[in-house]
Amino acid sequence: MLYDIESGDCRYSDTLPPAILRTLKSRPKPKRARQLKNADLTKPETIWPFLKIISCWGDGSAELAIADLQRRFPNTLIQRKGLIATEAFVTIPFPKSQTLAVCSHFFEFIDKQGKIHLAHELGQNETYEIVVTTGGGFWRYRLQDEVQVTGFVRQTPSLRFLGRKGIVSDHFGEKLSETFVAQSIQETMADLSLTPRFALLAPDESGMKKCYTLYAEGEVQSELAPRLDVLLMKNPHYAWCRKIGQLQALRLFHIKTGGHKIFLDHEFSRKKRLGEIKPIALSLQSDWTQVFDGNYLVFKNENKKCPV
Repeated sequence: MLYDIESGDCRYSDTLPPAILRTLKSRPKPKRARQLKNADLTKPETIWPFLKIISCWGDGSAELAIADLQRRFPNTLIQRKGLIATEAFVTIPFPKSQTLAVCSHFFEFIDKQGKIHLAHELGQNETYEIVVTTGGGFWRYRLQDEVQVTGFVRQTPSLRFLGRKGIVSDHFGEKLSETFVAQSIQETMADLSLTPRFALLAPDESGMKKCYTLYAEGEVQSELAPRLDVLLMKNPHYAWCRKIGQLQALRLFHIKTGGHKIFLDHEFSRKKRLGEIKPIALSLQSDWTQVFDGNYLVFKNENKKCPV
């Protein structure tokens, strides 16, 4: 690759379709080639020294990923996109909030009791499902996205995306939703002061007894699995399945490296388009043990840590 940048050529040009060849207008860039040759791959800012801002997903299941991104780019502004759906822009990213786009569409909000509220009726820290009527006439569409009110800009509510309402794992009646799982993982990691690069909960059928497994890349502690298991048992359906033995205790699988890339590649192999693949905290698939490179962890010492 460095040779191609330095010379302005493409060593694989004879394998490219004519339509792509016609678009190639590369020229020699020896200075850039030298910069890349001397770059430290463990410090991405040396590859892109003039990068000022990264705009990406940062709420819900992307919380852990954006924390890892900030560690990799400590001097770059990381802008959380907020909530953007195919049907509508829901929030607008500001420096310290994602404010509802009240001038774009008409929004309604369904609370946990099923009551409908308008934007000015929302309560601080309350959780809602969004219903949107768009400026183009798309009428009262339920996005299936759950949000939490984090504050107000004057009278306009700011919202944090929690997760998709429709994603539920239910093998024995445990009814684990992605929103609940994402919040449980984040709370557990915060309590233990852990910042893994990747974390995914999924049903696990690799053994004789069924359970859920947390697949994590980075530093983990012996308390991680039982702490998360306790939080998941706040869901009475999951707690009952654990009590009667339909589900065994949660297990911990340590991913050696490349969790995000392996996840993306595997989802892409399932015929998903790259634009459809987003960070998730809960997978409904039960084959991740065969996908990730790593191993189950059993700690003898409660305070022992597993390094990267």
